[in-house]
Amino acid sequence: MPHSPSQQEQPPNPGLYSTFNLRVLYPLVVTRGSHRPVWRVSNRELAALYERRTGAGHVEIGPGNGHFLHRLRPPSRPERLVLIDVHPGPLDVTARRLAGRIGSVHRHRGDALEAWPEQARGADSAAATMMLHTLPGPGFAAKARLFDRAAEVLRPGGVFFGATILDSGEGVRHTRLSRALMSRYRARGWFDNASDTREDLERELAERFELQTFDVRGCVALWAGVRRG
Repeated sequence: MPHSPSQQEQPPNPGLYSTFNLRVLYPLVVTRGSHRPVWRVSNRELAALYERRTGAGHVEIGPGNGHFLHRLRPPSRPERLVLIDVHPGPLDVTARRLAGRIGSVHRHRGDALEAWPEQARGADSAAATMMLHTLPGPGFAAKARLFDRAAEVLRPGGVFFGATILDSGEGVRHTRLSRALMSRYRARGWFDNASDTREDLERELAERFELQTFDVRGCVALWAGVRRG
């Protein structure tokens, strides 16, 4: 059975991930209003990650409103999907949005740093896109438990891919706007990436996966790595 946090285990920022915000504000403020204008990564590049890397059995960590999954067309569209999020809103909105498009959708409410559901085992691909910068922890040494979970469930040769907003590192370029917005989001508890560097991310990924791509666009890292057999 999926883990459901008790009322005492209230996830952070519950209102931020309400159904209304995900359906109405998220596309305007995040997908269109921030990816390219603020963080300087194009939605076309993010969509290309999904088109090239998504397998028949796919795990999506922190699905948001399912924007990039919804854009997929056969043969890139997965047949079996596992959604993982600590908030119920992203799970419900994404599952409803993909209803009738994907054969099997399993929703798992729980911490992505902890054990993933049995339904995720043997997956062909897993993605953590634009969500690592929201996870609590001092840098990627703490957040890398998510990478361990991905390596545990992927089949040999399975692909782990994603993108995240970095604080600093080689090739990471911020603007005054991106710095100001990132500081504001940290103060509100929406971001926790003050120690997230390009070098630490690349090292933690390379310890667990055979990196096929690792690029930086603006202040966003994009990667894809294969689980070693």
